[in-house]
Amino acid sequence: MNKYQNNAFRVLGLMPNTDGKGILSRANEIKVKSSVGMDVSYDYDFPWMGPVDRSEENINNAVQRLENPVSRLQEEIAWFWFNTDNDKAAMALLTKGDKQGANNLWKADDISAKHNRFILVHSIVIGLEATIVYSTSEKVIRCSSCDQEYHNENYVYCVKCGDELILVPKEGFKRLSDNHWKNWDFAMDLMLSINQSSDFWKTVHERARNLADARLNNAKVESMHEKFVADFLNINFSLIKSSLISKDYKRVKVHSSLISNRTFPIDVLREGFNDILKVRNNQIREAAEKYLNLLRKDDVSPYPNAIYTLSNQLLKETADALYECNLVDNHSISEASLAKDQLAQTMRNFSIALNKAPNNDDAHALLLINKALAIASSEYIKQGFEKDRDVFKKNLLYKSSDKEQEVIVNRIMREIENGNSDQAMVVLNEYLDDKDTSESIKNTLKEIKDSLEERIKKQGKPIKSAPNLSTTNGFGSRIYGDTLYLVFLFIPIVPIRRYTLELVSNGSYRFFGEIELHKWQKVWQWGMALFSTWAVVGMCNS
Repeated sequence: MNKYQNNAFRVLGLMPNTDGKGILSRANEIKVKSSVGMDVSYDYDFPWMGPVDRSEENINNAVQRLENPVSRLQEEIAWFWFNTDNDKAAMALLTKGDKQGANNLWKADDISAKHNRFILVHSIVIGLEATIVYSTSEKVIRCSSCDQEYHNENYVYCVKCGDELILVPKEGFKRLSDNHWKNWDFAMDLMLSINQSSDFWKTVHERARNLADARLNNAKVESMHEKFVADFLNINFSLIKSSLISKDYKRVKVHSSLISNRTFPIDVLREGFNDILKVRNNQIREAAEKYLNLLRKDDVSPYPNAIYTLSNQLLKETADALYECNLVDNHSISEASLAKDQLAQTMRNFSIALNKAPNNDDAHALLLINKALAIASSEYIKQGFEKDRDVFKKNLLYKSSDKEQEVIVNRIMREIENGNSDQAMVVLNEYLDDKDTSESIKNTLKEIKDSLEERIKKQGKPIKSAPNLSTTNGFGSRIYGDTLYLVFLFIPIVPIRRYTLELVSNGSYRFFGEIELHKWQKVWQWGMALFSTWAVVGMCNS
């Protein structure tokens, strides 16, 4: 704010065209009035810029800045110009407190009007933010994005937009209206327009020539041109830094967007962001190095749980620093990108260690490599991480496929072992026809199906157990040839089932599978069934 609040012309209450004699006269006047306790105020104090410091030290400092031609021109660039009658009329309105009237007059399409309008709007938005006072004791829970307040500490995420809730000072961002940020947008656009205007800098060169001092040459003016944007952006950088200290993240986010979404010189942005994030960058680097050293210890690397615990501790320790780095420098212009890359590399090492550990945990390894990808800033680093992620995904896929295959095969084999080969074939066909079944599983199932069909063709359908071959008083079941019969007085009465079998010893068989009855056996079976039915009916009738 000092660019306007402490401008030498404001401190001395002078117009920019005042000569050296007038400057000294005004300085002496202020000192005399102050010494006798008189109130010292002038038309150009403009209260929205904050209180004027007219201490003797500050008066002397203002005089020195105006006596030096280089610093005087810098003060003129950061103050109102009185080039035209329109400028003077607008300044007359400003001295009466009519900012809107002055703004309307400065909508004229000339250089001094555009410059003065920028100074007016820029000083107003900065002056408003300078009045924000944060409570150091009273804080509220607020959404980091939509500014929704919460009074229940159980909430973690905003029910309105889903973003993270943070604890912030009660006063602050909510006092700044949407109109305030529109004014900031307008001021930023005006600044860029002025900086790119050849007519503006032609006027500045003319002002330099009017000062008629050899110390102020064209090279010095060009240097001011090169630093023009940086000088004004330093105010935004200062506001971001103070907002970070107060945890007013919404204000940080908007200021960062105001800067990042415009075509400001990269070196200016990098220098400003580096200054703001210096402490946070160091925190991230130190944490990344510390946990990498912990990972390399022999007593940690073989244990997946220990590795995963350390990685969670690292993420927790760097969470605030990462959040602020992303908030301030969302395009990764500053050295925060290097710090994030270092942290991402450490996270990648954790994921590799999990993958290589005994009883490796591919699911957690994949989770950590995805977090590393989210943290990483450089594209070439991300490309390497993506290859690791693909490997972990394949490992998980294979494991998942193996597990799925094991479940399916076990189900089919249970049906076969229980003598339900028809049901086993139904299940096989269901999975083979399902488009969601992976090709590797289908190949295995095809082999099982071919094997089962070949076995049925050669040995019949698999059976759960051998049939009962016991008889009592000549009544029961016995094998004759390859067929199991119901027998009476050891005479075969009804064919029951037919098997592929092998006689091991007298009355002892090894069964391989069940085969179809012969057609004549089926006719016999049906004939006996009909005969039995007829006999029962006849007995009932008699």
